[in-house]
Amino acid sequence: MTLNWEDFDQLKQLLKQQQAWLDVHKNNVVQMILWFSMSDSLIKQRALQLAKENVRNGESYWSMSRCSTSATTQYTYDACKAYGKNRLDQSISVSNPDFGDLRIIGTQNNYGEDCQIVIQDYQTSQTVLQISPPSMHIGKVEISADGRTAAFKQLSRKVAHCNLSRIELMDEWIVYDLDKNEEISFAQNDQGEDVKTDFDSVQFCPAQSQTQVIMTLSGDSREVRIWKIEGNCIRPTNKQISRQYKIEYCGWVLVQDSACVLLWWRKYRSQGGKSEPVDPQNWINECQIEMWNAQQWTCRSFKVPAFIHAKDENRYFATNDFQHGLPLRHINIYRDAAYMILSYTSSRSSTIGLLKMEKDIEFEKQFRPILHDVGNVNILVSGDQSMIAFDCYSKKLILKMSGDQVQSRVELDQSGRSMFIPGSNRLLIYDAPNVNVYEYNLQGDKIAWQDISQTKLIFVGWSVDVGRPQRNPQTTVNIFDLIEFVGIEDCRKYRELINGILEEESTAKDWIRFRYRKKDNTLILFPIYFSSKARWIITINLTTGMKSVDRLTYSGYAGVVYVDDDYLYVWEDVRRSLKCYKFGDGEYQLLQNIDYQRKEGLMCKIMMNYNPHKIEHSPLEMEKEELVDVWGEKDAEMIAIAPLTGHCNGSLLLLLENGDHIAILNQYGHLLMKRYKDNIKYFDDFDENKFFDHENLWSDKQLILYENGSSLNIYNPQTLQLQITLPFPHFRIWDMQWNLQHSQLIIRSRKDYCLVTHVKKT
Repeated sequence: MTLNWEDFDQLKQLLKQQQAWLDVHKNNVVQMILWFSMSDSLIKQRALQLAKENVRNGESYWSMSRCSTSATTQYTYDACKAYGKNRLDQSISVSNPDFGDLRIIGTQNNYGEDCQIVIQDYQTSQTVLQISPPSMHIGKVEISADGRTAAFKQLSRKVAHCNLSRIELMDEWIVYDLDKNEEISFAQNDQGEDVKTDFDSVQFCPAQSQTQVIMTLSGDSREVRIWKIEGNCIRPTNKQISRQYKIEYCGWVLVQDSACVLLWWRKYRSQGGKSEPVDPQNWINECQIEMWNAQQWTCRSFKVPAFIHAKDENRYFATNDFQHGLPLRHINIYRDAAYMILSYTSSRSSTIGLLKMEKDIEFEKQFRPILHDVGNVNILVSGDQSMIAFDCYSKKLILKMSGDQVQSRVELDQSGRSMFIPGSNRLLIYDAPNVNVYEYNLQGDKIAWQDISQTKLIFVGWSVDVGRPQRNPQTTVNIFDLIEFVGIEDCRKYRELINGILEEESTAKDWIRFRYRKKDNTLILFPIYFSSKARWIITINLTTGMKSVDRLTYSGYAGVVYVDDDYLYVWEDVRRSLKCYKFGDGEYQLLQNIDYQRKEGLMCKIMMNYNPHKIEHSPLEMEKEELVDVWGEKDAEMIAIAPLTGHCNGSLLLLLENGDHIAILNQYGHLLMKRYKDNIKYFDDFDENKFFDHENLWSDKQLILYENGSSLNIYNPQTLQLQITLPFPHFRIWDMQWNLQHSQLIIRSRKDYCLVTHVKKT
């Protein structure tokens, strides 16, 4: 096998893209290639050869061996770096590379006792400085354009002035000199009193000549003030803005290299998330947008409607009907303040458009929509003003502009907070749950820009189409393909039978899960989600052709807590109950129904290898001593700790014991704890750790969990140590199961599937 330069280029790019993963997994390059390389290249073939040889030495490898066409994810980012250590490390900021080394600031182990603020050189990942903040709760971090000063907001505990026995929680900002490694204090006011630093935000000026200038927004969001760092002190200037109503947003913008303050506010007192007026009989349907030149302190001011309504797809007008109108949510400027970008969004629909920044605005005539139905998104503009990025929830949409015309667009399938590296077209996306920073070079050859021949765009279902929204028929997973992947023989002769049953139950084939019961050659089908319309379990004996349709009895929403080959445990939300069903032998039975009070919660225990339909139970909301009296010392200890990971009032916990294995699940079937003999592992319910079937939960070979539907975590089933994390960006996992040989995992969503092979030795 001879490798050429193209193969080495591919390897070089993979190493750069997966740097964060390699740092965690001890530079396991072979596993990286098998998992992340989506092409059947010579590099991947060679990696597979090495993996098969290494398996003989006890190593384990997993390979992405096949994907449905639409599930294939091309990694379009240029680099990926790990930044942070837990999912609460959610804030980063970067300096301007034109003013010195590109630095990045963020937190590590936020909300933990060892919480630190870390400043690194972005290119080399070398740590410049670590700061141990007074508080371990950090809400936001900022770094100056030259990378020499930082600021962070922390949650502090203060003794109340009026009641010395009462502790108040409050935000406060700290500004830090990174060169001197010391805090910079705010100067006292004219009365000799300390300045309250409970600001809503602190932002450094982006202009090179004014990197020591700071803008603050007061805690009540009604006053903007400009400060300047002088030595080891932050002094106020005479530049400030006070408004009667809440300032919805303020931020720095550069207009022809001049720093300006951009802000906007509603000219009425609003309430709630819909921005409706407190006094519907006495309000003005206006928002004020202001742009202040930071040097001259002169202001350009514009009035736009607070609520608008559509005449048609191209025209919008101001409306006082705030209950049905679209409220203004986000703004930015574009082309050195030639245009404003305005986002009007309600829970029903939204539009984003351009408006010329002219003194006299005729909104209905001049507002030009460019996007519809994108939701409530943040708006970013690239350093050269040629691109507008929309920070959607799970994806990013970027438009390449020419004046007020859209030239092309691209979608990035990546969640997280976005920011442009100052002065550039390089986009950073911080995936906080996975503490990774992804870098996209929007002018690079990996970005597949799509030309737009017209300027009218409609955003529907996470795709942008020219003209009116078109609902293209979506591909779905063919359940019979999946059954064949499992290796079940003689299943195709029952295809018409299965189709007929599903049609009788009015259930789409892509909304069901299936399991194979090997002991009697039986196929088990049940819905992905149980509901008032889908409340059945179907069993088909593939030897005799005998079918059984068991229709379950419950009301409203119900979720599967646990299911095996014979028993189904269902949590019913409305009635607050746990039900145990026996199914699959021709007639189902409701064996046990346990109702409980929301305020008490419910604790249940089942001995799986002794009496799987006998559920012991008690209230969950008890003191530790009471738990010991009811459940004994061993179980009480596990029960008392497990709820800390995700328990809230009204929860249900299910403890399952199967020989040396013990597991605790919540009402959604998420794994909160796994125990093997004396080894215990607790899981954070925020991560939504799911196991894909009962055999996997009790397996002595490996414990495989999928976390938040977006990564596979593989544990040693005895030590419960995490062996490897395999990111899964291709689609959100709905279900997963082994083939009969346990050599291949079948992973699926509604529309897609992937086959993952556990590499065996040759």
